[in-house]
Amino acid sequence: MQLFDILRTICPGLAPEQCKLHLATTNPEGEDPLHIFGQGNFNAWQGWQTQRNFDRDHVVALINLGHPTRWLFAGVYNSLASTPTVHPDNGRTYHLYPLVERQEFAELRGRLVATFARPSRQSYLNAERWADQISLEQIAREPIDILPFPNYRNVHLSFDNLKRIAAAQPDSWRAPLSSVAGIYLITDNLAGQQYVGIACGAGGLWQRWMTYAATGHGGNKMLRDLLKGNPDYPSNFSYAILEVADPNALERDLFPRESHWKRVLGTRAHGLNGN
Repeated sequence: MQLFDILRTICPGLAPEQCKLHLATTNPEGEDPLHIFGQGNFNAWQGWQTQRNFDRDHVVALINLGHPTRWLFAGVYNSLASTPTVHPDNGRTYHLYPLVERQEFAELRGRLVATFARPSRQSYLNAERWADQISLEQIAREPIDILPFPNYRNVHLSFDNLKRIAAAQPDSWRAPLSSVAGIYLITDNLAGQQYVGIACGAGGLWQRWMTYAATGHGGNKMLRDLLKGNPDYPSNFSYAILEVADPNALERDLFPRESHWKRVLGTRAHGLNGN
């Protein structure tokens, strides 16, 4: 089944020719639309546009779920005429669209997950060209506002998303991360430096990353030094998994692999590993 098939079961008159697709992804300012959606501010956020992107009757909004082809349905909106408006946060002039959510689709907002191979980096597409390529993957029982666990190779979390996962404790993240040991990477996206670490023992990667979510530094000296006088600095961090290992692996078993990644990435000479 295609996404528009289920939307038209609710409103048969919803024609793709009248719709603009909004493929919402993290913007150059680092604003994460899934996080904004979870806060309930997505519609207000998407209304601020640098171009006349919503000059059609309706906007069908999809939020990227951390994988190139997975998207969360964020609602259908009536699009009214835009007004040039100065943004209160940055002083730049935008086209501000007063988007009005179509309430007949609200029950599905945050629950439909679609599969769509985005044809380019373009975030605004005419729906009739692509409607038959947007497939329905699942209908979740509850709205999703946390990135679903992709797989070990594709994990790439901002600190804000790590904090949200730590607060919600979803089994979809806790189960896979607590069932493996491994080597992980922390990147300071502001300074461009990296840290390679080991996670083993009870709780595996999950337990180690929960320490980072709670403290920002996880007890690592060079990371802790970055936070001195600036407790918000971890918002610059992101987290990835370099490789996984048997959950019963001992720290000494993982040392050779940790050393390998430190050499490959140069994190002793140019990064945040002190040894």
